[in-house]
Amino acid sequence: MKNYENVEKYPAVGRLNLRTGEVERMPKGKHNGEYTGILYNGDCRVYKKPVLHQLKHMKCDTDVIKKVKKSRGDLEIARILIEADLMNVLVHVFNACDASVSVSDYIDEEYEKVIQEFRTWGDNNITPEKICNSDEPWQETIGKIDAEIAKKADAGIEKLAEVKVRCDAVREKFSVARAEELKRLEKELQDLRMEKSFSASYAAAGVDVTAGYESVERIKAHVKRTTVPGVLGGIGGFGGMFQLPVNDYKEPVLVSGTDGVGTKLKIAFLMDKHDTVGIDCVAMCVNDVACSGAKPLFFLDYIACGKNFPEKIEQIVAGVAEGCVQAGCALVGGETAEMPGFYPEDEYDLAGFSVGVGEKSKLVSGEELQAGDALIGVASSGVHSNGFSLVRKVFNISSQRLHVQVPELGKSLGEELLTPTRIYVKPLLALMDSVRVHAISHITGGGFYENVPRMLQDGFTAVIEKDKCFKKPIFDLIAKEGNIPERDMYNTFNMGTGLVIAVDATKADEAVRILQQAGEQAAIIGQIKSGEKGVELV
Repeated sequence: MKNYENVEKYPAVGRLNLRTGEVERMPKGKHNGEYTGILYNGDCRVYKKPVLHQLKHMKCDTDVIKKVKKSRGDLEIARILIEADLMNVLVHVFNACDASVSVSDYIDEEYEKVIQEFRTWGDNNITPEKICNSDEPWQETIGKIDAEIAKKADAGIEKLAEVKVRCDAVREKFSVARAEELKRLEKELQDLRMEKSFSASYAAAGVDVTAGYESVERIKAHVKRTTVPGVLGGIGGFGGMFQLPVNDYKEPVLVSGTDGVGTKLKIAFLMDKHDTVGIDCVAMCVNDVACSGAKPLFFLDYIACGKNFPEKIEQIVAGVAEGCVQAGCALVGGETAEMPGFYPEDEYDLAGFSVGVGEKSKLVSGEELQAGDALIGVASSGVHSNGFSLVRKVFNISSQRLHVQVPELGKSLGEELLTPTRIYVKPLLALMDSVRVHAISHITGGGFYENVPRMLQDGFTAVIEKDKCFKKPIFDLIAKEGNIPERDMYNTFNMGTGLVIAVDATKADEAVRILQQAGEQAAIIGQIKSGEKGVELV
């Protein structure tokens, strides 16, 4: 021990990470320059004198020196230096001082009683010095004590249970108290960092930097949900990193897709519901990637808003994270841009970008398409994320209208319209593992007439039987309310069918079965024939 006075009164609160500004438990083996020595909340230890020496050497402001002299804890010193833009002093002093004292150095009264109990057994090999001056984490040290107790059990020690209870109590006491302290201090340092990164001029222009920091903190837990093998680092850097699984592929090909949610966002604004549009954003990108025969690896989002409301940003990103989980890909980064004067205060735009990987020989390009191939339809969840400019015009959308219950739908109009876009990634990958898929069309903006021809080669026509396609009441309601001709409906919306897949006719039943087992509604809805490139709806 370091001959400090009253050490039991001032437990270590953690290490300061100078890169992030957060108090952390010191990860085992990480003793690089990223981490400083231990900070204490009620005692200055060995930091005050070297800090003062450095400040005087640098001829710093006397007010800063006075504040440091009056400080009563390492955390307070750190706060003073950060506020004075003197992080360099922290780095110099913390790296120069051998002030790291293991958490296990702190022995409270109850812990001492446990040690004394051992001594009553006549075992002088266990001492506070030997146990508590260990470089191992405190929990591991307690584990050593537990091991010694277990040895005593073989000797028939009657007090074993009592002493074991004491050890457990000490462990719980230390861990709970320290966790609470760390949590509080992390919040303090986060607040300090926010206070430090603040521009009054920028705020006057309508951009709240601190709200941006809060948004990042709020979304971290949601981003963590999406972690998959291959993710490197975390959010907050200048680029999202992902290790390409090259060993899983002979000839890996990267496939990318980008899209946005479109004017469906207007429905979210009026409903004040923002936790589903992120799913839409992911779906529009990853479905396109999967239609090429690739597995989505990672996703990035872009949110542009008139004003950064952290709670709203969190809701949006929570939806993005949910979409990534459904697609089996990672959310590795993104951007939130506060753009006052460009967007209304309560509005935002949301777009995204996804990258996937596929085996070159197994990519779906339409080149294997042939006359006689069966066309399989996979049901949509509703309108998805296309055609909302027409939807809003048809219904003369208002907040009041959106909240009215519609008998044909079994829910309110707003609930129906905000139903997230179906993510087909996992069912498609399951299908392509067993059946060779010749072509796929994702029915998005432009409906059947624009999207089905995209899966075709010259010389082939897709014949689709409308009666065999899936029906959704919302489309009948749109057509009726807007008096919209059938062709316009099929040229704008998915009409209840989100995917059209071409396979060999002999594999059609198997393909339908696989898709159904994956949780999708699927059915044979047509076939490929020779003819002019295009689609016939019969």
